[in-house]
Amino acid sequence: MGVVTDPRYREHKGPRRHPENPDRLLAVTSILEESEQDLTPVVPRPAEDEELFRIHKQQHLLSLEEAHQKAPGRIDADTYIGTRSLEIARLAAG
Repeated sequence: MGVVTDPRYREHKGPRRHPENPDRLLAVTSILEESEQDLTPVVPRPAEDEELFRIHKQQHLLSLEEAHQKAPGRIDADTYIGTRSLEIARLAAG
């Protein structure tokens, strides 16, 4: 079984005590490392625009790019965007 992970994923950081935080990823990674599963590391790659457009409209990506220019900050009440969030999101989607 493959597992996709990258240390850059931990660089998507929200405000203190926000549920989307690096500790959450460290906890999952720790559990996977302790499991007896035979896991194959898979190196991620950034998603291309065409791939993102299969799921999201172009306007969605444009609005995220606009929000990213003002980062760090909130997109909405639950969603935080940091200075590397778009890069990391593309990596996760790829």
